[in-house]
Amino acid sequence: MFQIRNHEPTFNFPHFAGDLGEFLNAPFEASAKDCCVTEKINPAIETYKCSDNYVVRAEIPGIDPKDVDISFEGDVLTIKGKRVARNLEEGETCLMSESAYGDFERSLRLNEGIDVEKIHAAYKDGVLEITLPVSESSKPRRIAIESAEH
Repeated sequence: MFQIRNHEPTFNFPHFAGDLGEFLNAPFEASAKDCCVTEKINPAIETYKCSDNYVVRAEIPGIDPKDVDISFEGDVLTIKGKRVARNLEEGETCLMSESAYGDFERSLRLNEGIDVEKIHAAYKDGVLEITLPVSESSKPRRIAIESAEH
């Protein structure tokens, strides 16, 4: 048996079209103060182990490496920095900005001993890569069994 019921759509196309138009035009109506919002940013990080090294990669495009501080204390690697918004020139008006500006700090705990003297950092194409070699004393080694003769 079929049941027939009346369908009353709740979707109001003219209302939806108006909201969509406002949404699409909103970025172009932003004031300059809304354009470069400063907030706490959170760069993407990836960490992996390669041979006898840990490698940490942080995506920090648009940040001058001179504005980044890397420290290693105990077993914690800390990366701090700041992305600064550029100042608009006279006569320029910001229409839209999807970039985040502000301070960031990321800390990672590494469980193995690190050879602090050999930590190396490089910056290329907006990616900071830090190589942290595992210390010799933390590397696995084979232990020979001596025979106990009486």
